[in-house]
Amino acid sequence: MTEVFISFKNTHAGKPTRDQVMAEELYEKLKENDISVFFSNSSLSELGASEYKNAIDAALTEAHILVLVGTKKEYISSRWVHYEWDTFMQEVLSERKQNGKIFTYLEDMSVSELPIGLRSRQSFSTQNSIDSIVEYIRNSLDPDREVIKKELPEGVFAYYGINQRIDYSKALEILSEFEEDDTATYLLGQMHYYGDAMKRDLAKAVELFARSAERGNIMAGYKLAECYKRGVGTSIDFAKHDELKTKLANDYSERIETLNKSGHEYKNNLVYIGRTNKGHITKEAILALEIRTVLELLDIEVELFDVDINNEEKVGRVDEIQDERNMFIFSNLRNVNDSRMETIWKSMFTNYELSIKTAITHISEIQVHDIPAYLRKTPFIIRDANSMSKIASFFMRGKDDQKQ
Repeated sequence: MTEVFISFKNTHAGKPTRDQVMAEELYEKLKENDISVFFSNSSLSELGASEYKNAIDAALTEAHILVLVGTKKEYISSRWVHYEWDTFMQEVLSERKQNGKIFTYLEDMSVSELPIGLRSRQSFSTQNSIDSIVEYIRNSLDPDREVIKKELPEGVFAYYGINQRIDYSKALEILSEFEEDDTATYLLGQMHYYGDAMKRDLAKAVELFARSAERGNIMAGYKLAECYKRGVGTSIDFAKHDELKTKLANDYSERIETLNKSGHEYKNNLVYIGRTNKGHITKEAILALEIRTVLELLDIEVELFDVDINNEEKVGRVDEIQDERNMFIFSNLRNVNDSRMETIWKSMFTNYELSIKTAITHISEIQVHDIPAYLRKTPFIIRDANSMSKIASFFMRGKDDQKQ
């Protein structure tokens, strides 16, 4: 019975790839831990070429975990490698493989270079010890892992004070067990940055932000760019700051562009961000991603709505939005006075008589009296240590309302 399937590019131009070396090392370590692994160089050694696809399909059907090994984008997109991970992913998405998991194991490439469907998956790099990767896989196969899975959200909730008082010591204890998770690593970076439950260590914070950003965490990338800009925990490097901010803006645009496509159905909660600066990601976008991260741990799906991305099509689709839990995020008057956002507000408040039960407004650097009168009917959340808890409570009430 195959438990783990290792997918990798075996040869290129007739020569073995670095991917093959990494895959074989992982295969040997997994075998040492009595984990059943499908590794084509070994598993197919006695099969003829005509049986290759059948053997691959059988192993993909049995496996609970697929580990995609990659050093280059073109290797991950090659015919057989793409077939393997895409087939496995379709089984997971269709819920035919309900407990299936996909991990990526990378070298010399970042998570942001992966196909978009793979970027949210747990990722490792050769900077991680092979033993820690194997341990993570072993725990993922353990039927008792549900207990472990619940701990990561508890660490996040302790950090933000959701359903409890903020408890940085508890958050540190739990999140430290999940340093391979990009959200946990980002929050640990925040704790080192601000000295929460520990002595402030800016160099360690930068290290953690960099690790999380490497795994595709945009929030961590934003914080890392700001450190380069101000020389906090590292030397000032404006070139790295600008490069990071531009890359983050592109990654962010790709992440939410599907919300603008024709036929997309708005079935879940929505967060309206406001206008972003072209070529640079904004504080509003970062806050929206942070909110989405937390709410998804509460099993609340959140759609992001940014008027600066494909804005004409988006504004034209405002009439499709009805009866949702909505949140507006503003940090400066430029966002408040944006004409496209005003179109959205007026449509929602006028056409659907949006009630205070279905919308809230989050502001951080402006005053309530600067907000247009028709928007002031919604409750306001001022950014502070407890704001995430208030936001979570608002959306949780919406979730409870749907159950009734």
